[in-house]
Amino acid sequence: MSMSLDGGGLFLDSAPAFERAILAHERFGEAIPTDVLEIQAEHGAFVVCCPWTGVALTSPMARAVGLTEEALAAMLEKKFPLGVKHAGEWDDIVRRLAKACNNDAYDGPSLNTGSTELAVGGSAIACFSSAQTAFAKKQFPRSEEELERQIRRSRYNQGLPEDVLSAKVADARAVYKELNLHRHPPPQAPWFGILARLHIEPPADVDIQLHSTVVNEILLKKSIIHPAIDARRWADRLGRWDPQDVYEAIPALADLRGNLAATGAPVELEFLGPAGRTVIAGRRDWWRIDLNSERRASS
Repeated sequence: MSMSLDGGGLFLDSAPAFERAILAHERFGEAIPTDVLEIQAEHGAFVVCCPWTGVALTSPMARAVGLTEEALAAMLEKKFPLGVKHAGEWDDIVRRLAKACNNDAYDGPSLNTGSTELAVGGSAIACFSSAQTAFAKKQFPRSEEELERQIRRSRYNQGLPEDVLSAKVADARAVYKELNLHRHPPPQAPWFGILARLHIEPPADVDIQLHSTVVNEILLKKSIIHPAIDARRWADRLGRWDPQDVYEAIPALADLRGNLAATGAPVELEFLGPAGRTVIAGRRDWWRIDLNSERRASS
């Protein structure tokens, strides 16, 4: 089976200060700090950096979340995202996505009656979150005190008994100390999995953004009768539909969610609204999934 990923290259063009993946010798010259993780990829030796501060990923930072050099190299080479075990698992995920988008054998609306675009975003394909995400949504704690504040304010931890919460804080503080951030200014953007390891967020996953003219047409019509559907879309910073609204309207996508969950794949589907094509076109740091190659392979 043939698959192609139409990305914008290894580099993020929109980062305001530093790109997230930089050739090691261009970032540091010959004197690369001993604790910085130098990743040997097909196109050279790279370091990955926070897009706001330029702080490079170090070995302790990678070790804290179980990131291996092999996994980071596969990410840089666009073989599969972080969090995916191997290329075969990623191939299976893309195959399931293509089947749901191309198949007309489902009850209810079929996505293949309109246009569909898929892209993968987030730290799973760049290690660090984008500058936009770090500015608008989540930031790596700048100190142990800020770390505790984020843990206690997290929706993920609301309602926990104080003894459980205190144990999470103590564990997170120990992890924070092991990152050796006293040797560098802390990054502002979090890296893949770190907010989960620090008990601030649930486990990290691969964010797959889907834009479908069929989904948009159906939900815009439904929102005339149920305005809360559109209100939920406008409340999202990228103008995405609430996933539950999509799953209730499109059985094929509800089945896809179940199929992906059954595999144990760390995948989260997100559904871009009517402006989604523009959003995808403007995000050169996202990986584009070419569904046309899947149609050719299955024909």
